[in-house]
Parts: sequence; C-alpha cells; structure tokens
Amino acid sequence: MMKKRGRIGSAFMLAAILAISVVTVPKVQAATEVVDKACSIEFQMGGEFEELSDGTVSVPVKLYKVASINASGNYTAEGAFASMDFSSVSDSTTAEEWLKMAESADELVTADMTADAETTVTNGTGQIGNLAIGLYLVKAETSQSPYYNYSFTPYLISLPDNHYAATGDDTWIYDLTGENAVGLKPEQDARLNDLEITKTLTTQNITMGRPATFVFEAVITTLKGETMTKNVALTFDSATTKKLLIKDLPAGSTVVVTEVYSGASYEVTGDSEQTQVIDAENVVGVAFTNDHDGKVNGGYGIVNNYKYDGEGEYDHTQLEDNSEPSAQSQ
Repeated sequence: MMKKRGRIGSAFMLAAILAISVVTVPKVQAATEVVDKACSIEFQMGGEFEELSDGTVSVPVKLYKVASINASGNYTAEGAFASMDFSSVSDSTTAEEWLKMAESADELVTADMTADAETTVTNGTGQIGNLAIGLYLVKAETSQSPYYNYSFTPYLISLPDNHYAATGDDTWIYDLTGENAVGLKPEQDARLNDLEITKTLTTQNITMGRPATFVFEAVITTLKGETMTKNVALTFDSATTKKLLIKDLPAGSTVVVTEVYSGASYEVTGDSEQTQVIDAENVVGVAFTNDHDGKVNGGYGIVNNYKYDGEGEYDHTQLEDNSEPSAQSQ
C-alpha cells in the first residue's frame, strides 16, 4: 500500500509563528504512519528573557489537548474544542491561519478547565512526559521579574512532530527534547513606577511679594542603556513642603535628579544632586530643602518645554508647577 507523503513545519516552526510573518505550516502527514505511543516535550526559553542572579524567572506552562491525530496524520477536534474544524488544514495553511486556530482554541479554554499536562519552566527549561499523541494548545502564563513583565501568545503544537520544513526529513519525532526541544519566545515589557520629588522651602522671601519657582532635571538611564531627560518644576508662595511625581519610569532605571534652578534668592541646604533606582513595587523618592539666602531678589520662573513634532516644528509649552495632586511629567 502506498502511503501518502506530505509536509509539516517543525515544532519550532509552530512555536515561532509570531516571529515569522510568512511561513507555511503544511498538513501533518509523513511517509510513515503515526503510532499510538507516549510522547514528551521540553520547553526552552528564548528571546529577551532576563537572567537574574538568583536564577531565571519561572514560567508556568499548560497544555490542552485540542485534537486527536490518526495514523495518516489528520486531526479531529475533541472535547471542549469539538467545535473546531481542522479539515481544511493542508500544504497551503499559513502561519497566520495556524495562529488564528490557536486563538480560537484559546477562547474555548475556561477558568475551571483542567489542563491535560503542565510544567514550570525554570532555569530556562521545563519538561513534560507521558503525553498522548495529538494536537495541543500551549499556554504559558504571564510572569514577572523585578524589572520586566513577560507575556506569551498561545500556539498549537503537534505530538508527534517532524522537521520536514527545516531538514526535508519527515520522520515522526515523538520526543521533542534536547536538540528537538520547543522554544518559548516571550514578549518583554518593562515594569513601570514613579519617582517622587519632595521639596521643602523653610523660609519664604516675602520682600518681592512674588512666588518662587524651583526647577529639577531628571536624567533617566534604563537597564538597556537608553537615556532620557525630564524637566519638572515646583512653585511656592509660602514656606511649605510640596511633592511631585515623575510617572511611569522603567523599573531598574537609574535616575539622577538635579535642582538646576533654585530661584534668585534661595539656596539648597544639602545635596543639589541625588540618585535613585526605580523599584517596580515601591515608589522611591528624593528630597530637597531650600532656604532664603538673605538676598533681595525675585525668584519666580517658568519652565519652557519644547517637543519636536517630527515635521520641522517644535511644540512649546510652559509649566509653572508640577506639584500634587495634579503631578505631571514631561
């Protein structure tokens, strides 16, 4: 009997759908028949995944069996996924179509549904054994490190699988481990938090009868070496304490805050430059104190901010005060 010969993308190809925009993931068929035997899978972390001094972030991964696979390599949806139709899967099925099928399967997963198998990826790897043959939905949970959020898009993977698309060899692989392990590629987003600047004016120069403005420059350097500068201001009409927030700074960033303008008749009593590292869990802060220097000068000012609009012009805004409760950042 002549066995039908087809093509399938490897486990890596199925797992990397998001990273490759135009990939054909053909029908699951090969020269030999699928045998009903136990399978295993190993996940290996890839992409921008932060290594921590105390080990790699742990990522829970769940597998849901979406469809059975017969000896010829054809899928039949089952269980909670029985409404799905895999009859149109063919050599021309694209990566985008596989992604849509994975999204459809993911929508059918409910909070009280028990996964068919699960593992936790730690130190960059995680394994599951004794898996029945079939088509599985892979769901890796969003995870956090002290500095980043890691999110994963669900995808479909076949057990067994083959590497025909990559190598031309359509031998069925029942153990996707070692050199055949499946890659998990996370999306990495920085966790954000605020920096609080506290300013205390111990005495007020009332001779000029005008408010006093204090300007701060914050130079932010992220963990990836990116640098940005923000300017904020506080205006006082009496001796008091005011606070402001520079919002949504990437966790782990080093922020150097300098009081670059202290009015015409005030001086900083203490350090005019202070440094903090942004903590994702807690708002960190710096504090400055100023006192009247005895001179009879006005101390009022306005911060001029210029933002390039990308078309040869600069948008101009003026900020007189960034204090709470309407703290702003530039």
